[in-house]
Amino acid sequence: MFKSLTSFLSDESSSSPRVLAREESGQLIVEFQTTVTGLLGRKKTHRTVERVRVREPEELSFTGIAGPLALLQDRISLAAEGAGTRVRYESTVGLKGSVFGWLLVMLYVKPVLQRFMRGHLQQLRARVEQLEDDSSG
Repeated sequence: MFKSLTSFLSDESSSSPRVLAREESGQLIVEFQTTVTGLLGRKKTHRTVERVRVREPEELSFTGIAGPLALLQDRISLAAEGAGTRVRYESTVGLKGSVFGWLLVMLYVKPVLQRFMRGHLQQLRARVEQLEDDSSG
């Protein structure tokens, strides 16, 4: 599953996400173009640049460097569970603007991100299950 989750890191032909730099520490600077559906069904593409730390096979962490959010920290952790793998996603986001920024995050940004990540993780699960079916059959 970890290989499916990190496949974008080795795909040099991909336009998004795109690895911009590999740091001496082993961390990567990656550009993401993410299209999300807002409250009224309007789609908008956001560009973020994030520092990605890979701790194979148990964790990927993302820290925002540039983009629409003043604070962006995501973590995807994997743990063996029975015959499968438990995937856990954690995110911390924030906007500038004190109370207004907090309200905007709670009422708009957080629900949109949750919906996007839920769909993204469902796609990942389907891809992993398809790979498992292909390799066993």
